[in-house]
Amino acid sequence: MDDRISRKDFFREALNFFRDQLSHASRQSKSGTERFVLPPGVESPELYLEKCNQCYDCVGKCPHYALQVCRQTGHFAEGCPVIEPRRQPCYWCSDFPCIAACSTGALQMSFKERSLGTAVIDPESCLAYQGNCCQACVNNCPLAGTAIQFDRQLRPVVQAAACTGCGICTFYCPTEVPAITIELNKG
Repeated sequence: MDDRISRKDFFREALNFFRDQLSHASRQSKSGTERFVLPPGVESPELYLEKCNQCYDCVGKCPHYALQVCRQTGHFAEGCPVIEPRRQPCYWCSDFPCIAACSTGALQMSFKERSLGTAVIDPESCLAYQGNCCQACVNNCPLAGTAIQFDRQLRPVVQAAACTGCGICTFYCPTEVPAITIELNKG
């Protein structure tokens, strides 16, 4: 009996696994576990995982030390370079040295402007939604007034179409577990 699976079935199983991991990561994030986003220049998470050979050239070229190797056991990107916004966000370098360092095509200049994800505010945790004066995410966002704006009650509101997913808002959020996280692009 031939135990090989077709290419189509392999990718179907890999995609189902990836979706399960995203769902698991989303549930973990709500419980305080850190979330990761993929580096700039990713066409899709599936292609990134397929093409990344874990050489870490991109990690070494990041001038802000935003890229790190995912060491979270069982995470869909385990062993691959990721960004953990709470530790260090992405500053969207004008020359994208991380992408330029990638020789496998896992990171591509043609996708450098693609958002890493979208900031999501948890009103239950956000100080401004609790009636406190907090402007950390809006004041630190490089696209303040565009990606994150205040509503009439001076609460932050994310404009998903403008958000790059850089994670600067998460980095500067003063709550112990950030009230603003980055939801990973699904492709």
